[in-house]
Amino acid sequence: MSHYRGILRHYTNPVSSIVFKRNVRIIFFFQLTIGWGPENPNLITISIEHVKSSTDNSNEITEAQKAATIALSKNIIARNPGIKKAWADSTGGITGHYSISPISRERCPGPFPWAEYYAGINDGNPVEQCTGTITADSLHIRAQPTSASASVGGLSKGNVVNLLSRAEGENVGGNSGWFYVNTSSGAGYISGYYVSIHNQPSPPWCY
Repeated sequence: MSHYRGILRHYTNPVSSIVFKRNVRIIFFFQLTIGWGPENPNLITISIEHVKSSTDNSNEITEAQKAATIALSKNIIARNPGIKKAWADSTGGITGHYSISPISRERCPGPFPWAEYYAGINDGNPVEQCTGTITADSLHIRAQPTSASASVGGLSKGNVVNLLSRAEGENVGGNSGWFYVNTSSGAGYISGYYVSIHNQPSPPWCY
């Protein structure tokens, strides 16, 4: 009983990481995170955790989890109206745990129906997306934003991909930007040097 009292004290303590005092973003641990800045991200994020059967997050979430995640996210956003219902950037938004901790959480959340999720929280209205075409004959998807990181998948020249977020990493051909992708062949980072960004309305971080 004392163990449960301790948990209750933690989550009702206003300085605990579960309590948020500012508008932030949503993450997935397997996690969905709402917002962060240069401070300790645990103090300014709201996270939604999911249970998966695989220990490496390689399987898809269930339809029930998907529906519940959209409903819960909409409820959180309704109570925190400053949260941006779009991909996270320096002004807030929604992203995966990998954005906060790309080394230790590079596979959080793993495969996730981002397009359906964003359409769901926006009541079916589309959001700006960053997309690009692969220019390399073959391109590794890396676990981290560096060419020395483990390969977790691959893409081919001409593949069109949704670029979910941008991170600074190894400089390749004068380009230090790496994009996070979540494809049928793997989820991880690809070097921006090998991506031709599409000329369309896109979030600022895309360029």
